[in-house]
Amino acid sequence: MMKKRMMILLAGVLVLSLLSACGGKENEEKDRLGRIQEAGEIVIAMEGTWSPWTYHDDSGELVGFDTEVGQAIAEKLGVKATFVEGGWDGLLAGLESGRYDLMINGVNVTEDRAEVYDFSEPYAYDRMAVIVRGDDDRIQSMEDLDGMTTANTITSIYAAKAQEYGANVTGVDDLA
Repeated sequence: MMKKRMMILLAGVLVLSLLSACGGKENEEKDRLGRIQEAGEIVIAMEGTWSPWTYHDDSGELVGFDTEVGQAIAEKLGVKATFVEGGWDGLLAGLESGRYDLMINGVNVTEDRAEVYDFSEPYAYDRMAVIVRGDDDRIQSMEDLDGMTTANTITSIYAAKAQEYGANVTGVDDLA
């Protein structure tokens, strides 16, 4: 019961964010909502490789908390949720170009992103961690990344943070 209430609350917050996106361009946003409702679907971008947020279960179905949030938003709007998966570096560009109606994928708010995109109230908070092999004790803190090589999606907050600590970042397409 608590999970359902949380999903309804999150859907309401995200729907309000969708309606108020683009810094108050009210007519444009009414048109966007109208297009979504007329089409009968809302197109939602996500990676599909970030468990438990979005991932594929044993049967290959896209599942996870973010997919449930997307379904709740669609339900609130009375439309079908269509999920489109893609590599991290292309998701924000696809959102900006209008390929997707919204993105649900654990996007951290940065000053640069806030200038281009509108964000809902956060519905989750994650922590950054460095993952190393169990037999490698050279890295105990973020400071130990100096001179090391990390694997990150290039435009992610994680890549920027690793670079701040002196890491050489190797780009990867997604978190899989």
